[in-house]
Parts: sequence; structure tokens; C-alpha cells
Amino acid sequence: MKTYEEILQLMLEEVPNDIDKREGSLIYDALAPTAKTLAKISFDIENFRKEVFPDTAEREFLIRHAAQRGLRPFPATNAVVLGKFEPDSVDVMGRNFSINGAHYTVTERVSDGSYKLTAQLPGASVNGNFGSLLPMEFIRGLESGKIVELLIPGTDEENTEKLRERFFSRISSTAFGGNVADYKEKVLAIPGVGGVKIYRAFDGGGTVKIVFITSEFKQPDEGFAKEIKKLIDPDEGEGQGLGIAPIGHIVTVEPVGVTPIDVRIKLEFRDQRDWESVESEVKKVIAEYFHELASNWAQEKNITVRSSHINARLLNLSGVDDVKTELDETELELDKTELELDETELELDETELELDETELELDKTELELDETELELDKTELELSRIVLKADCIPIIGSVVNE
Repeated sequence: MKTYEEILQLMLEEVPNDIDKREGSLIYDALAPTAKTLAKISFDIENFRKEVFPDTAEREFLIRHAAQRGLRPFPATNAVVLGKFEPDSVDVMGRNFSINGAHYTVTERVSDGSYKLTAQLPGASVNGNFGSLLPMEFIRGLESGKIVELLIPGTDEENTEKLRERFFSRISSTAFGGNVADYKEKVLAIPGVGGVKIYRAFDGGGTVKIVFITSEFKQPDEGFAKEIKKLIDPDEGEGQGLGIAPIGHIVTVEPVGVTPIDVRIKLEFRDQRDWESVESEVKKVIAEYFHELASNWAQEKNITVRSSHINARLLNLSGVDDVKTELDETELELDKTELELDETELELDETELELDETELELDKTELELDETELELDKTELELSRIVLKADCIPIIGSVVNE
């Protein structure tokens, strides 16, 4: 793309030198408006070139590209929450409530005193609303009501880059007849789902397992999993093709698991700061790191939690001079190449013990070690990273400054 100045200079170079071409001259003033118009045309052509290709198109034109592949941006959806009302004998079905400026309508009775409420406006901004509800009309006998749980997160309209990602995914893999791409596309289209992993034949031929995470990249509750199961392959007609799944597919739907991580840190401070003054900041930094890992769960085979990443983030905190971090799981799982320990078995490699097979032959069933007989001090392991199971995301177990 050429600028106004470049175009004007090219035009003036075509004028003979024996003609006055200085600014303000007749020829200069005649060419300048034309150069300005040509510069605008050059700019428009460059923009047109960007909009022609989906990888550089702006949202308006990307939506048009996606429409040619049968894709539309996912619309914003309404959050669904669980509300508790007292006394439980009061019927609040269909009534309206508000909290923090957001309005909800009671849409389903779960049990006495427990109801599902749906946000009246779509979007993710209401997902953090918990606590006391204010009735928008007088309800005789009602003493209190509160939101206790987010069942299905509300979502904003799909952003441009997510739509672009789906567009190229549709091109690179054809979704058809219950293949992995087909399941992913259909499950991700369900409001409140943020990521999914598909396992074929996990329990024999014809079985499929779906593991999913919410749009907030948190563990879904069992109720949400049941709702998705009903949409994909209802219990009352498993394998009969009554849902999204093709005939012959028996589908199991599970929420992503969570692995509590205990974080032990040693901080050195400056500027008169201490643990009490930075504790909340430290926990926030770790929570943000874990959330970042969870957001990539669907694209990763396994999530790896690294102490080095936590250290780098903590060093950016004001008043922190140095940091050392150690990580532990509640149930410690070590890589087989490092140490293979079972609760009742110990596999000893002959190269580690430097014993010949003829000198020592140990069978797994012959060697039973009780946990009390095997005392491994976690501090000796000094784990710098933890590889989680494929279907798990990290959550904070505890944060301790030593």
C-alpha cells in the first residue's frame, strides 16, 4: 500500500524538469488531489485484500466466511443458578428476584425450598452472583432466598478469535456421523461448555466417553453433566439415537476432575513487607496460573503444573525479593521413569539395585509393603512439577509459606 506522499512523488517524477513542480505550483496543485484520491483507493484495496482471507478478516467479514461453512457465532446465553428459599413450603415458581442489579426468574423446582433460577439477560457478567436474593414483588410467607450454586454459566457472544479457530477447525477436520470432530462441534455448541475431550470405545465397542469443562474453565456439577447426557444420549433410550449421538453409540458424560495442589513456598521480602501483607496476592497469582492451565485443558494431553512458572509470577509481586516453590498432590503420583510405587507393590529395577536376576528375583505378589513400612519424606522429593491425569485440572489445595 502506497501513501499519499509516495504517490504524489511518483506523479511529479513523470513531469519534465523544466516545469515548476514546487509545492504551490500549478502542476503540484493539480496532481495533489488526484494523489490523495489514489492513496484512499490504495488503502481500500489493502483492506479488501485482508477481508478476502479468513485469517485476517475482521469480525463482520469473518462471520460471512464462516456462514459459507455452516457456522455462526455462538450467541450469548443465560446463566442458571440454584436458589434456596425459606420456609421451603413457599412456592416461588415463576417469581422474579434480583441481586447486584441482575434479575432472575424461577424456572424449575428441584426439591422443597430448592429451585433453579435463570438470568433474564444473557452474558457471563452474572456468573459471580451469590448470596441474598431480593424479591421483585411481594411473596406472602417468604422469609429469605439466596443463590448457593452456579449450575450453568452464562456466556457472552463468541468472540472473533474463537470463531476464527472454529472456522479453521471445520476446514481441517470434517465433522460427520459421530466422529470425534462431530462430537466436539456439537458438545461445544451447548451453552456453558468451554472445552471437551472425546474417548472412543473406552468401555468396549460402541461406547463413547465425553469429558467436559465449563465456559469458566471450572469443574461442572453433576446436574450439568446430566443435562448434557440428556441432550447427547438420554438414559431412557441409550444407544437408540434419541439425542445428538448416532444410533449404536452409548455415551457416558463426565465432568472434568480436579486435583488439589498443595503449594509450599519460601519467600524472601524487602521494603518491610511480610507474609501477611502478600498472602492474598500470592493466592491470587497462583489461582490465575491454575485458571490459565485449565483454559488449555481441552488442547493438552495432560496439564503440567510447574513451580518455575509460579516462581516467575511471584517475583513480579511488589516486595518479593526471592522465592522457592515446591508442589505436592494429595495423592502423590510419580513418573514411572523416576519411581514406580503402588500402595501394595514396589517394583525394583535391577539396574537401580545393581543386582543380577540370578541373585534376586522378586515377584510383585511376593513383595507387599505397608504404607507404614515405606516412609518417603515429601521434602526429599522436592517436586518441581506435577503432571496431572488427562481428565483433571488443578485447584489450590493449600498455600503455605515456610
